[in-house]
Amino acid sequence: MKYHKLIAFSILILIFPVFVVSCGDDDEEQADPKAAKITLLTAGSSKTWVLNSHKDEGVEVTEECERDDEWIFTFDGAFTVDYNTKCSPDQVGTVSGSWKLNDDATAIIITDTDTETEFTLIELTETTLRVSFKIEDTIPAEFGFTAK
Repeated sequence: MKYHKLIAFSILILIFPVFVVSCGDDDEEQADPKAAKITLLTAGSSKTWVLNSHKDEGVEVTEECERDDEWIFTFDGAFTVDYNTKCSPDQVGTVSGSWKLNDDATAIIITDTDTETEFTLIELTETTLRVSFKIEDTIPAEFGFTAK
């Protein structure tokens, strides 16, 4: 009888660590939302977004000359806007600078020569980018893009 108790106790000792380990934290590791958004925005290297919508104060104001504007985001933080069809004779053809996501990945901060603009992310998928910002800090504006 003592022999059977010894065997049962030995088995219990051997099995106990399995239960302790299996009862650990079962939460799956969460993907980094910032990294995921960077990948969506840049396709891992460079991605071009073509403007398809421009709203000021909720009203569609997209001009035909804007519909071929290309915003290019690169993984290394470079940013370029190509205004393929100029809306006015004095408009520059290309603007370059840098971009980054804010700490909680809810906005894209774009910096060109002397200006920093924060665009709030409304939607970001493989094919759609929608951002909002304030013109002159007062007028709400929104841009919509399609991935090229």
